[in-house]
Amino acid sequence: MTGFKVEGLESLKRKLEALPKDLEAKAYRAGLLAGGRVIVKRAQAAAPVRTGKLRKSVAVAAVREQGTRFVAAVDVGFRKAGWYGGLVELGTSKVPARPFLRPALEEGSTEAVAAFRERIEAWLDQWTKKAAR
Repeated sequence: MTGFKVEGLESLKRKLEALPKDLEAKAYRAGLLAGGRVIVKRAQAAAPVRTGKLRKSVAVAAVREQGTRFVAAVDVGFRKAGWYGGLVELGTSKVPARPFLRPALEEGSTEAVAAFRERIEAWLDQWTKKAAR
């Protein structure tokens, strides 16, 4: 599994920690989905295409809380149509690898973090306005 850890963003983290736990989780979910979608778009654009099923099967599969952190997964083959995505990404003994997920993550990580931050800030603004009513 390949991934990256977002560090910094301390002021944003403090704002989120001040929220009730359920709202904090909703904000993180919104941000992680936004960041995950950046990686999905890049992976879909880079995926080899024969039928289009592999490209369509790339999705943000899950956003969940693990202890004190939140995790998002971009998955291929989440839907049955793209079950062979891992074989394409990593290759087999007979077919060379044609990576598309790892490059999407490596090249899109900065953009994904920016989308994560922007979405959470927008979510916080929206929630603050709603709470002020």
